[in-house]
Amino acid sequence: MSRETTDAGNCQGSGNELLASGLGVGAVGALGALVTGAVCPLCIVATPALLAVGLVQKWRARRTASEVSPPAAPSA
Repeated sequence: MSRETTDAGNCQGSGNELLASGLGVGAVGALGALVTGAVCPLCIVATPALLAVGLVQKWRARRTASEVSPPAAPSA
């Protein structure tokens, strides 16, 4: 396996982790808002930041993987 392919897999994996973290922080913030009526300022900032960074990493990993491996030839 080439280094580019390994790096792309690692980026996508960490992108998934960041997306899950962002969803978790958002869920905790929403639950806290429902229960206490107050919203954590950190949750307001962290949720979109984690989601955005996770999406960018997944996009970069997908783009890198498509550049490394040529597209499959169409079958006749």
